[in-house]
Amino acid sequence: MQLTGKTEAENNLKKRIDSMNGCIPNDDLKWNQNKINVIWKKCEEFYEDYGVQVDPRLLLAIIVEEGTGSFNTSSDNKAGDGGNGPEANFEVDCEKAVDLLGGKIIAYVTFHGAFSKARAEAYDNRRAGIKDYDDILHYLNWETPRLSFISKTFISGVYADDNSWNSGVRKIYSEFAYDDAAAKYTEYVKGLEKDTFEKNARKEGIQVTTDVEFKESKNGRDSQRKLNNEYTIIGVIPDKY
Repeated sequence: MQLTGKTEAENNLKKRIDSMNGCIPNDDLKWNQNKINVIWKKCEEFYEDYGVQVDPRLLLAIIVEEGTGSFNTSSDNKAGDGGNGPEANFEVDCEKAVDLLGGKIIAYVTFHGAFSKARAEAYDNRRAGIKDYDDILHYLNWETPRLSFISKTFISGVYADDNSWNSGVRKIYSEFAYDDAAAKYTEYVKGLEKDTFEKNARKEGIQVTTDVEFKESKNGRDSQRKLNNEYTIIGVIPDKY
């Protein structure tokens, strides 16, 4: 995608990037075409390594939703609400973001069925915050299992504490791609080879288990990380496996 492009999606991207940049005081965190190109390159490299396409337009949607110019992957530079804050090193920020998202996407190939089943049960029980559908953005948002190719671990964690973060990302993703982009990307991931998770874990020497319990948890938080009495679906990995 080009900031000087003429398609509707590219016009939407430019408007979003310009608006975000106008709110970022640190010039190093502002976005330009070079950073967009790097995102494309990182996603291509991930595909070459693991056979899974991380959609770069999804990463751009996340950057806009975060609003800081960073994927907010720094555990050292905490945000005001106590969560991870902006990572000043762009290369490191990108690597961490692609690792986190890519590792969750790969895990979703195996766990989407159990995740959806737990979501449906929570919805039937009328749990606040649980919708009548789920897609991969819920899985990316909430506390769910992922591979980390950086740390060579299998862990469960969130991308964002705000349990409704996925809603904002979903809207922006469609602006940058096409209507129902999240739903269509979800179908792509669900259609990947069933051994994608185990194969990539084995390739990287990561010990994993498919014995993960998915269940409702009243751990929802708002955008300020304050508990809001809403539920999410979490994936609990056993301590020993």
